[in-house]
Amino acid sequence: MGVSELYEQWKNTLMNPEKTLAGQKKKASLEEGVKQLAIALVVAGVISGIITTLYTLGLGVASIVIAPIAMLIGGLIGAVIVNALVWVVAKALEGKGSYGTQFHLVSLVYAPVLVLTSILNIIPVLGGLIGMLVSLYGLYLSILAVKEAHSFSIMRAAVAVLLPVIVIGVILAMLMAVLVVFAGLIGLGGLMAGAQAKTW
Repeated sequence: MGVSELYEQWKNTLMNPEKTLAGQKKKASLEEGVKQLAIALVVAGVISGIITTLYTLGLGVASIVIAPIAMLIGGLIGAVIVNALVWVVAKALEGKGSYGTQFHLVSLVYAPVLVLTSILNIIPVLGGLIGMLVSLYGLYLSILAVKEAHSFSIMRAAVAVLLPVIVIGVILAMLMAVLVVFAGLIGLGGLMAGAQAKTW
């Protein structure tokens, strides 16, 4: 797939998602989904690296190389895990699609959203705000992708997408709370040790 074909596919996904997803479902595969996502992650990583270099007045030039590699590895691992969780929930809700079909269709909607939000990050403040709206639209597109992949209602697709996101969010919040408490206990222990040392 050439650059112009990829651009057209991403544009159609953003502008006419239901028709594009229905057309892509017939030829969906895990391999193609990974390719789509990998391209988007590398492009977003390069953009992120350029932004870092510009904001640090050239000091972060290594991030032009490091950011795409980090985004590629982290993004693919994250996508495999999140898609697996969504797929399990979708199957519990009587979804009919395969993991590969779901991964492909979700990658198809996530890839252009990722690149677009990366480009928007170039614009200070306003770009971030618009990027948040684009990300919310991307969440809606992910729900449409899961709906198409599993041939079920939009409500079931929303549950399949949002339930893992909520569970992951709760787990991360709990981990953060444990880390804060742990850091507080370490800090309190240091203060107590310091106070005892002064009394001697």
